[in-house]
Amino acid sequence: MNHRLRAGSLRSAGIVLAMAVGLAAATAAETHQPPDRLALTSAQKHKIVQSLAREHTQLAPPDFKIAVGAKLPTSLSLSPVPLAVSNDIPATKNLSYVRLDNKDIVLVDPKDRTVAEVIEPQISTTGSSQSN
Repeated sequence: MNHRLRAGSLRSAGIVLAMAVGLAAATAAETHQPPDRLALTSAQKHKIVQSLAREHTQLAPPDFKIAVGAKLPTSLSLSPVPLAVSNDIPATKNLSYVRLDNKDIVLVDPKDRTVAEVIEPQISTTGSSQSN
């Protein structure tokens, strides 16, 4: 009888431990997900740059480090990605953007102001003969 009780207790403890590990893993996955970079082709980046080339620019705070996954400072105003862009590039559908004074385009999730992509025009337009 004592042996059965111990086996049952060990089995119960194992189940509880497995559930706790699973819960901890799920919680960690929810709170520490690495930022996903948009899978934009160079042609898509070029289209975004060309579409937003004449939009106003904003000065980023000097301490802001532009990076995917960073939170955009509230001092920068977001604009929705134009329909002409989001219709052609579905990955940008629910995003907003900021065009910085250095001409970088920062695509942002407006719900939490997380940077989804940084497009540097001088890189994405290499070989283009058009001027702005």
